[in-house]
Amino acid sequence: MPQGMGGPAQSRIFLGILLALIGVGLQAMGFVISFLPASGSVRTINEFVARMEIQTVIQASGIALLGFGLFLLFFSVAQVRPATGPWTIGAAIVLLVTGLVTAVFRVLYFQTFSTLLSGNPSTEIALRLGTIYAVEAAAGYAGLIGTIVGLFGLTRHSVST
Repeated sequence: MPQGMGGPAQSRIFLGILLALIGVGLQAMGFVISFLPASGSVRTINEFVARMEIQTVIQASGIALLGFGLFLLFFSVAQVRPATGPWTIGAAIVLLVTGLVTAVFRVLYFQTFSTLLSGNPSTEIALRLGTIYAVEAAAGYAGLIGTIVGLFGLTRHSVST
């Protein structure tokens, strides 16, 4: 790290890393919930929906924390190292937006899926599920590209005049 890095910026970078790691951990925890053994010998549809609801809340929280953590990280680095600014600020904004959009669409996906399971199967709901999943996947890919751009920006050297 550069010697000129001040306390507040360094704290925001550390907080961003911490939030991003907590977000990744929450996403992994949400994934594991679906593989926990059932409470009885028979799994009911209500138990499945309840587990899916818990999984959705945990994963959506993790996604939002990951997006906000990476936003803090890249935005703070842009303030400390101005040469990285265009890359890291762009990545920070993309990651904040994609984290929030993906979290919201994860919750929408659960709500639509539980509506489908509640006994109202229709083509419209199935199409809505596909659309929600496509938007969530597109936001995820945008977040991936934003992360790559931000990491590329971190490799930019400061130009001394």
